[in-house]
Amino acid sequence: MIRVKFLRLAHRLGQTPHNVVVAQVLYRLGLAEQLRGRNGGRVGAFSFDRASAMAEQLEASGNEPLDFACTIMVLGKTGVGKSATINSIFDEVKFNTDAFQMGTKKVQDVVGTVQGIRVRVIDTPGLLPSWSDQRQNEKILGCEPLYQENSSRYCVVS
Repeated sequence: MIRVKFLRLAHRLGQTPHNVVVAQVLYRLGLAEQLRGRNGGRVGAFSFDRASAMAEQLEASGNEPLDFACTIMVLGKTGVGKSATINSIFDEVKFNTDAFQMGTKKVQDVVGTVQGIRVRVIDTPGLLPSWSDQRQNEKILGCEPLYQENSSRYCVVS
């Protein structure tokens, strides 16, 4: 069923199973299922075609929600557009931005839905480049465990 869920997620993100990355993930998920013995050791017991058909059917019916959440922590130097990137992810203003002032002063998060997927984005103050600022950078990076939950986590460095 993980392949069905992944295919539904890819579909909502506008990707097809023929996308190189999607195909690689599907292949690896199939290998993992074989290693775990979920399909009795038979190759292709739960075929790609069957998974694809189930994913299409579930997406077309719209009745079964996609139980998937994603957490993204946005990191980067001061002034590179981290908050603006977050606004573009949600296609609305979540954080005010100003090209002439540092925007984010403390770690903060925002939760919303993007194409039916629950997304949590953590905005961080800019990382500082000098050696003397490394303690401040470590404080920013040290906040990550506070935001851990049972969802996928990605780290975007801009």
